[in-house]
Amino acid sequence: MYLDWLAAKDLEKAIKLDPKDFTAWHNYGDLNYDSGDMWAINDHSNRRRALWAFDHAIALNPKSARTYLGRGWTYYELNDVDHANVDFQKALQLDPSLRDNMQTEIANIKERHRQEDAARGTVSQMARYYVLKTARNESECAEGKGSWVITTSKSGHITSGECHISMARYPGPTQSWEGK
Repeated sequence: MYLDWLAAKDLEKAIKLDPKDFTAWHNYGDLNYDSGDMWAINDHSNRRRALWAFDHAIALNPKSARTYLGRGWTYYELNDVDHANVDFQKALQLDPSLRDNMQTEIANIKERHRQEDAARGTVSQMARYYVLKTARNESECAEGKGSWVITTSKSGHITSGECHISMARYPGPTQSWEGK
């Protein structure tokens, strides 16, 4: 990640020194595309920078099939399939030999989207919990595989505690946990 950051800084400097440097713009787009986004918090800033850089590269060299391909993948990552398809068609019109490369990356993007959706579901499930009412302290909570959560007053004194059991790990209370 640090090396990507250094590369980005170098490319930004190259672009600043020569705003008409097609290669710097294209590589900056590639770097931002490859850096990915922080999907967990819906931060798509790298993808937006990739689009911006690819737009500049295409303006400088509208015959670069690989730049259209990179921008198409970026659009596809952002679920903008219509714009992606326009770029894919243009890339293939300019260089039909890119078809296999294009299809492989599209399959990779689809798999990443599937994994991200599954991870969002897991994170959502992990945030859900129920309170193990029979646990009166941290060690009893640990026996039930829970997390002891304390509540403090504004002055910092402990006022209460309760045992939270993850719904992701343990989807429902058992009779022994509830004391039934």
